Amino acid sequence: MINKSAFFGAKMGTPETVPSSKHNRGTLNGGERLRTSLKGSGMLRLSGILLLGILLSVMFIPSASLASSNGTTPVDPAKVIQFYSYDRSQPLQAKTILKAENQWYRRYELTYESEGDTVYAAYFEPKTSGKVPCAIGIHGMFSEDEDQFWHVADFAAKRGFAVLMPSLPYHHRRSKGIQVISGQKFVVAPPVVVRDNFRRAVVDMRRALDWLMSRDNVDPERVYITGASLGGMVSMLTYKADPRLKGGVFLVAGAGFREILIHSENPVVRNFRLLSKIGIADIQDAAETLALVDPAALPDIWPRPVLMLNGTLDVIFPINEVLRAARSFSDVRLIWAESSHFYPVSGSQYLITDFVARLAGTPLELSLPQGMAVRETVLPPLPGDSRLWIDLVLSSKGADQIHSACRDGCFGIHLVNRVTPTVVVPGEIWEIYREELESIPASIFVASSVGSGDLAFALSYIRLLDRSHAGVYVLQAPDPRCGCTQLTGQGNERCFPVRVTWLNPLNVEIAWSLSLQMVRSGLEHADVLPSLGLECDSVDDVTGYFNDRIKVSDIPPIPSLVYDTATDIRWAEPPL
Repeated sequence: MINKSAFFGAKMGTPETVPSSKHNRGTLNGGERLRTSLKGSGMLRLSGILLLGILLSVMFIPSASLASSNGTTPVDPAKVIQFYSYDRSQPLQAKTILKAENQWYRRYELTYESEGDTVYAAYFEPKTSGKVPCAIGIHGMFSEDEDQFWHVADFAAKRGFAVLMPSLPYHHRRSKGIQVISGQKFVVAPPVVVRDNFRRAVVDMRRALDWLMSRDNVDPERVYITGASLGGMVSMLTYKADPRLKGGVFLVAGAGFREILIHSENPVVRNFRLLSKIGIADIQDAAETLALVDPAALPDIWPRPVLMLNGTLDVIFPINEVLRAARSFSDVRLIWAESSHFYPVSGSQYLITDFVARLAGTPLELSLPQGMAVRETVLPPLPGDSRLWIDLVLSSKGADQIHSACRDGCFGIHLVNRVTPTVVVPGEIWEIYREELESIPASIFVASSVGSGDLAFALSYIRLLDRSHAGVYVLQAPDPRCGCTQLTGQGNERCFPVRVTWLNPLNVEIAWSLSLQMVRSGLEHADVLPSLGLECDSVDDVTGYFNDRIKVSDIPPIPSLVYDTATDIRWAEPPL
């Protein structure tokens, strides 16, 4: 068994607390969705942003005299309630069409009416009995793919959450007329129009809530909201406007329109600042017009728990604007990464789902293929670590021969927004080589052993996260058949080199299938790797070995983050 007290002792940390200041996609294979999302959109997005910078430059130009402006004037709560009110008596005319399903959930296309406009959404409904918790997930600005928030939706739905992903106004199929890029008309407009677009987006989300509240299998007391970037701002506003939401998670989002217009390095914002000396418009007037859609200006009328996930290197929402938004909430935690606006997707999936699961009072439990079920405990991020660690314990749900053959494990998912390989290592070797293994650019699965039962567990989990196509390295103690020689040592010194077997994606599938067969045959402790006839290496310099073989810069970013050039992302200390 794994020595968890030793393993997790250095992994516990506390997120920063900020006190209050008073269409048919066919199959649902994860890798296929990631590999096809946003493919070929790079040049269009870049040219669109450049043109938007020119167009937005005539909207409002910041006056140099306002560069030192401080603070955000709070809006009266009554004005907030009035501004975001809408006619709930209007029929939703909701329609759902089943698009695809898997062993965990059914995915529907939902359409509903919101103030005279049709909203398109994807709805993930878990295949569980009883009332389930639910989350609304909102994509970012200029999104060209209706599945941009799919990473979180699929992740949460597999763990028993219903998830609704509506498209924002002027995005995707909601485009009106000609746009250079999806969502252009949402922000490229006079301030009063931008303000009304934000209001429409919030009303759309509140209408989505109306629909969710009508579902027999959705628990109305466990409905939450999350969003990224522009979607994060809209979700903040919706959270503050609607008390039915029981909490929110806001990803790479901030607030303070005046401050963003003055300081943000977003190409769209930066371009119009280049013309600031012309004085075509006044940023003060624009900020006052936009106050009702500035999350920092809205009071936290109905305080509920909030989590914010942000990057210390983000130039779209700089640290000051993030903290400005955070201080407007009564109950907020922040988790920082040393990242740009491209926060680590792998970490955010776990953190978002874990946060809402804790609010919902339900454990994270994932059904694996072939009858296995695993309970996940997400550990607090540790500043400086390049992974997020998850404690894995096989639950008694559906216990069978495979369950009894497997034990627990610990998984550290690599934060970089590229699908790097995974290293499977037995606990005893992890304790010896931990320092070296922590420095390599890979995810790590610490198993009780690499016998067929534990290997089946590890490979099942890796496959379900859709990381097996990056390959798996399996570490073991020396074996004479590989020409490895047992060494001796004293105290904490290394007593042997390690044996490393590389499994390419095809070999991962073969090893996984063979491991399951061995378990069913009562050979749960057998070593299946020699049966595959694969070469293995005897390694003394673990760090050098993996650094020679894993070149993060050669691995392309996941398609939904094609502009993320980071090759090393770590958790960060809270900014001063």
